[in-house]
Amino acid sequence: MIEIKLVNHKERIEELVDLFNIVMRQNQEKISLDFWKWKHLENPLNSSDPKLIVAEDGARIIGARAFMLAEFMLEDNKVKVAQLCDAMVHPDYRRQGIFKKMNDLVISYCTEQGICFFYGFPGTMNPLLRNRVLQKVLPIEYLLRVNNPSTVIAQKLRNPALGNTLGFFYNKLYHRQPKISEKEKQSFTVELFDYFPEALKEIDTLYDINNIELVRSEIYFKWRFDRHPVFKYKYLLARQGEELKGYALISTNQSNNGLITGRIVDYLVKDNDLDCFRILMAQALEELEKSSCDIIFVWEMRNQKFRQELLKRFGFKSSFAFPYQRFMEESYLVARKLNQNLTHKVDIYNPANWNLTMLYPDTT
Repeated sequence: MIEIKLVNHKERIEELVDLFNIVMRQNQEKISLDFWKWKHLENPLNSSDPKLIVAEDGARIIGARAFMLAEFMLEDNKVKVAQLCDAMVHPDYRRQGIFKKMNDLVISYCTEQGICFFYGFPGTMNPLLRNRVLQKVLPIEYLLRVNNPSTVIAQKLRNPALGNTLGFFYNKLYHRQPKISEKEKQSFTVELFDYFPEALKEIDTLYDINNIELVRSEIYFKWRFDRHPVFKYKYLLARQGEELKGYALISTNQSNNGLITGRIVDYLVKDNDLDCFRILMAQALEELEKSSCDIIFVWEMRNQKFRQELLKRFGFKSSFAFPYQRFMEESYLVARKLNQNLTHKVDIYNPANWNLTMLYPDTT
């Protein structure tokens, strides 16, 4: 008989990793025990005895419903939220309602634990959307800059000769180098760091109190980025005199298909200063291009001035536009209120209240 229950997460890690690698084997590389421990047990917001929802057949785990804790600012309230992630049901046990039962338990458990709301980034076929466990807030738009079009096109079309030809014309038509004036450069001092810099302890001065903001604390940065077992990150800090005016977080990674992918994972700019934004983006691109990135991604779905800068000055293209939408999987920001009292002032279902970057998904 299949039982849906809470278990001690620390005691079942090996079973969970084995199940994950069975369920996800067609979509991604296998994950290691160390990666799972880092992601799900070393989160500084976890309790000393973290729990997990699983489905068991006898003593065997055949399903699991994981989540990652985070802190968000809702106006002047700091609240604890949970990102639903790494849900899995063994292929032999699907279409038995197990996923729904696990979701029912995670909702009741997290509500009891004082979690304010759930959020996540599922694809269109994810059961979270089909079963309306979470509500769609907005579609996710990637902005992408193709630095090496011949390589990218050849990989996507699996035709090197055609990739070289189309890449040549793509470069002629679309590729541009951002131009930043000397006056703009002299207005800010930008520094690069391999690990969390002391000056970034002032990051809360960059928050927009009108947004739903993920809390970026020192302990959070050091766990999620400085100690990430796979990706390496770099921090960019922009100052005007002694004042912190903006920051960006960047990363590179070589994908399974051989492409080198760059990501502007996160950025904050005080008072939405457009000049500071330009300087940060120019410096971020310069650093990523030193790593020979074939393609660079960034999110900007709220600030239209920033978005237009990325499209027009920096040569990014929208994943919603042809032909990019053919190669990008659709996904959405989704959410669900759990605690009505803590969210009554802020509508988490209003896209305008979210200032999303690639920091927010668990996969970055």
